[in-house]
Amino acid sequence: MSTNKKPYSKISKDQLILVDWLAVDRTILANKRTLLSYIRTAMAFFISGVTAIRFIETSWIIVVGCIFVIISIIILFFGIYDFYKYQKNVQELLKGENILPEPMRGEKEL
Repeated sequence: MSTNKKPYSKISKDQLILVDWLAVDRTILANKRTLLSYIRTAMAFFISGVTAIRFIETSWIIVVGCIFVIISIIILFFGIYDFYKYQKNVQELLKGENILPEPMRGEKEL
């Protein structure tokens, strides 16, 4: 059993149905949500670390605060890397495609 990391690579764009395009939309939104959660986590670590460094003068707490700041930077860069990696995969699928729905017949475009 082979694991294919790009399940749509064997299917032409003409064979994709509405459910597939909606799945792509959900994937795009999930990718953005995941990036925001990475940013939120990095901010929490950063704020905790800076607070520990700034307001508590015990040496080991300052070390823990510095570790939290370093971890927050690592989390932020990993989240950005992860976002662009999955965005690239989705863009490969949509290469040259305009997935915005056309207005239905008789419906005026806003």
